[in-house]
Amino acid sequence: MAETVERTFSTPEGCDLTVKNVSGTVSVEGWERPETEVVATKHVDWAEVQIQQEGRQVIVRTKDERGANGFLDWLVRHRTPKVDLAVHVPYVSNIEVTNVNGVIEISRIQGSATTHNVDGPTRVEDVSGSVRAETVNGPIEAAQLEGEARLKAVNGRLALLGSRVHSLAAEAVNGEIEVQTAIEGGGCYTFNTVNGSCHLTVAADTSAHLLVHGVNLGVDCSLPTRSLERSFGKWEATIGDAVVGRAEISFHTVNGRLRLDSGEPGPTQAVPFAAKAPEQPSVPPQPPEPPKTGFVAKVADAPSGTPVPGQGISKKQVLEMLEAGQITVEEALGRLRNL
Repeated sequence: MAETVERTFSTPEGCDLTVKNVSGTVSVEGWERPETEVVATKHVDWAEVQIQQEGRQVIVRTKDERGANGFLDWLVRHRTPKVDLAVHVPYVSNIEVTNVNGVIEISRIQGSATTHNVDGPTRVEDVSGSVRAETVNGPIEAAQLEGEARLKAVNGRLALLGSRVHSLAAEAVNGEIEVQTAIEGGGCYTFNTVNGSCHLTVAADTSAHLLVHGVNLGVDCSLPTRSLERSFGKWEATIGDAVVGRAEISFHTVNGRLRLDSGEPGPTQAVPFAAKAPEQPSVPPQPPEPPKTGFVAKVADAPSGTPVPGQGISKKQVLEMLEAGQITVEEALGRLRNL
C-alpha cells in the first residue's frame, strides 16, 4: 500500500530545490505562495525519503533503508525503491533534479532548472532563465522557454517548441532534434548529432550565419540564402539582410540532415506567472510542411573505419563494473550520463 509524506517550508525569498530520486516521477511546479510544499508517495515500505530545509535550500532525497547492497539490488535486479515526488515552489526558484528511472517534469519557473536522468523522459515547460537537461535513455521535451538552454540526450529525441532563447546547445547521439524558436540577434545556436537529423523553424526575417559540417550530410533550406562555401563535408551560408548582429547557427553531424524553414516559433511568456491563465497550451501548433525547393547538399559516405563519436563502453559494461566493485555508484551514474 502506498504511503504519503507531506512537508511544507516557508521560503518567501524563493527556493533552491535539490531533488535526488531513484525511481518514480518527479514533478516540480511554480506557484504564487511564499512556501515550498513536498508530497512524497512511497510505493514500497522499505524506501526512505529525507526532506529538510537549510535556509532557502530545500533538499529531498530518496534512500534505500537496506544500505549500499540495496542500490545493487534495484540497479541489477530491478528491485526499486519507487517514490513519486510532487513539489511546489515559489515562481522565482532554482531547481536541480536527479532521477535514475522515471519521469522528470518542471514547469512555471523563473530561475534555473537543471535535470539529470538515466532512464525516462524529461519535460520542461514555461521556464524563464537557464535550462540544463540531460538524459541517457529517453526524450527531452521543452516548450515556452526564455533565456538559454542546453539539452543533451544519448538515446532519445530532443524537442524545443514555442520558445525565445538567445543561447541554445542541443546534442543528440541517436535521435532527432526539432526546434521552433525566435532567433535573437547576436545569439548562438549549436546542434550536434551522431545519427540523427535537425529540423529548425525560425521567423522569416531571421538574419544569421550558418555553418554546417558532416560526414554523411544533407541540407534542406527553404529560406533565401547567400552561399559562402560548399565543399566536402561543409556548407556555409548567410540568411537575412542584416550584417551587424547576425546570429550564429551551426550544425555538426556524422549521419544526419539539417532542415531549415520559416514559420511562427509559437507563444512565449509575456506576463508574470501570477497573471497568467490557469491553463497554458503545452505544445504549439506544428509548422506547415516546407516547400520542396531550396538548396540540397549531399556529402559522400564516410570511408570505412571512420570513428563515430559516442561509441565506446556500453551500459551493460558499466553495470557489470559497478556490481564487481570496480567503480563507485557516483562513477557509474556519471558514466551512464556521458554515454
